[in-house]
Amino acid sequence: MQKARARMDETTDKKGRGEMMTLDTKQDLQVTSLHVALSEFQATAQDLYERGFNVFPLPTARDWILRADEKGNVTKHPYRVRMQKVYASRLYFDNSFIELFERSNIGVMCGRTSGNLVAIDCDSQKSFEYVGRELTARLIPFWCITSHRGGAYLLRLAEGEAVNVTKKTSRHDDVEIWGNSHYVVMPPSVHPSGDVYQWKSPEPRFCLPRYESIPVISVNVLEWLGVSLKKSATHTPKPEYSVPSWAGNISQANIETWMNGAAEGSRNARLTSLAYDLAGNNIAQSTAKNILLESGAKCTPPYSERETKAILKSAYKSARTPARSYFGENVTRAKTWQAAAEFAKSFDWNSRQWIYNQKRRGKVVTSNLRAHSVKRVFLALIERAKLDGRHTFRATVRELSIIADLRVMTVSYACNALASTGLVRRATSDDGCNLFSFVDYSKNDTLTINCRNSVSFLEYSKLPRTHAEKDVFGVGHLYTVWRYLLVSPERNPYQVAKALKLSPSVAYSAVKRLQDMGLVTYSQAEGIYYGEARTDAALQLLADEIGKGGRSAAREAKYQQERARYLNAEFMRAKVRYSLETQRLKDGTR
Repeated sequence: MQKARARMDETTDKKGRGEMMTLDTKQDLQVTSLHVALSEFQATAQDLYERGFNVFPLPTARDWILRADEKGNVTKHPYRVRMQKVYASRLYFDNSFIELFERSNIGVMCGRTSGNLVAIDCDSQKSFEYVGRELTARLIPFWCITSHRGGAYLLRLAEGEAVNVTKKTSRHDDVEIWGNSHYVVMPPSVHPSGDVYQWKSPEPRFCLPRYESIPVISVNVLEWLGVSLKKSATHTPKPEYSVPSWAGNISQANIETWMNGAAEGSRNARLTSLAYDLAGNNIAQSTAKNILLESGAKCTPPYSERETKAILKSAYKSARTPARSYFGENVTRAKTWQAAAEFAKSFDWNSRQWIYNQKRRGKVVTSNLRAHSVKRVFLALIERAKLDGRHTFRATVRELSIIADLRVMTVSYACNALASTGLVRRATSDDGCNLFSFVDYSKNDTLTINCRNSVSFLEYSKLPRTHAEKDVFGVGHLYTVWRYLLVSPERNPYQVAKALKLSPSVAYSAVKRLQDMGLVTYSQAEGIYYGEARTDAALQLLADEIGKGGRSAAREAKYQQERARYLNAEFMRAKVRYSLETQRLKDGTR
């Protein structure tokens, strides 16, 4: 543990100094292999990581046994790390990665961070043999591991993540399907019973070429098993869940808690929200009790039955209202981003002064933000709200930075400016994430201007989406002007400025730069400027020609690397705390 603490301190010091480690993954892997004799667990974790899986450490069987509940039941809960981060990002491969798997079991996360991994979890030998026969007969490629009672078949989908299916909604007895936000314990981990997880199929570390993973398949070939794709909440609020018809008015967030539980740090808040929603919809308390206990058991780690019942009792103690209604005027509440999008097009962003405070040499200095940058961040919030599909949505500064193609600090200042002027609401969740929601812009007459006859109500103010578009157009008005001229040629840049509410100098400069890049052409015969359509591949070639190719992709890679490094350090800290707690438990049993 002293070695682990030293590594943790070293990581913290480097982060504090702003230094970036530049050790190449493969070189580091070779150095580690040469200088350290890897254990079976470390070698397996390294091999799975190389094959593209989101692998992370789990406590040992002894650790799990020491934390059995008062009835002697043992739960295979992970280290006390915010699992949302593990769902979203893989660990960073360096020497600390190898150290994390010293005296630890191995877990692999299902879903997109493991190449759309799906685990068919069979809880009995009968179901395990049945699924295996069917997969083999249908010539479906898979990896297979055995567990304490049955085993699991690992597959990868080509189209995306799969929907989780529990025993209660499964088509087959003792079969569960894990396609997202759920992990699988991998060999050679040890079960609390003493059984060792084994490879039923040939172990990839010894039988497959390096970096080779499970072949991808279409979700259609698994329809007989009940596997389906996880759909975006933006398009279909709740069809992916098998819930009774009487639960149709339960909010999307509470349905997810019901089906998937919650991670540590958010369990109490999410179970309380679900209980209040059930009470508000006049669900019988006996039915709500079963629902809440089921949800608590699915939490990571599982929520205690005693505390779950206390939440239920509190919820039914007083009269409640539903979390939200799907009827009447509130039917579009979850899509308030649409009203925000209309507001973004109609609002004169240059009519306000966007300021932020910054500390310099111990003094608070007030600086100005460009109106265009604030607008880009507002549009990025709209894009993030579309993905989340809820009235109150999550968004990190780095996510907004990637969407808006702006620096992290600029995005942070712009979010503060938008919140301080009342254009968005901002809060912090119990797990430390930023929560945003849009306001009712129809009641804010002073913020809007009447321009319904203006072409600015058309879709010209969208942000660049692809890496090529971000590289070519950057953060100015080039993208907006180019999109406008693609469908609305104009006689001069002044008409462009008038239509898009830009200053004439900005429009003239944008048209000139677009001409230089070959994206706008002036027709002498017709006397108009018109935009030249380009495919994404053509834009990528143009970005390479002007020396900006790969800029936005490199920024995303940098943010991803920072998240991965932070996750390594967070796991290391969790292991240190866990080790100290384990020692206290051992001392208490002597």
